[in-house]
Amino acid sequence: MNLTRTFIRLRQVVRFARTAYALCDLPAACVLGLARGNPFNGSSKLGIVGQRWFPTVRIRPRRMRGASLWVSTSDLGQLISYEEIFVRKNYDLRLVPFMPKLIIDCGAHVGFFTGLAASSYPDARIMAFEPNPTNCCMLARQLQAFGTRVRLLDVAV
Repeated sequence: MNLTRTFIRLRQVVRFARTAYALCDLPAACVLGLARGNPFNGSSKLGIVGQRWFPTVRIRPRRMRGASLWVSTSDLGQLISYEEIFVRKNYDLRLVPFMPKLIIDCGAHVGFFTGLAASSYPDARIMAFEPNPTNCCMLARQLQAFGTRVRLLDVAV
């Protein structure tokens, strides 16, 4: 790995580290930052770190105010979604000028946005639609913490 690439990876890890809610979440955030550049699929060029050590990590993103998520280090789609929502902050719910009573997440993937919405609007009911059975399994796991106000529907919209 050349020096330029090393600095790019390091900058990426730092960006992910800034999403940690507390100091104890910092290692998980750094692992996600490393995995984003090269998902841990068992044949990682990092050698030491592979899927068998970090298949999924649990992290509490700062934007979720203490609620936690599970993120697969071998699933590039999850890593990109985490980056889009928590690192780049593409979904800035502070810009919503009202308190919604119902939030509908069509194509909820594995629940990153759904979790963010549930954390941001504790009084809102949420319906999450996701047709992919693998994603639904992880989505159900993510949403357990939010109780009955979040409803998962395993259908396409």
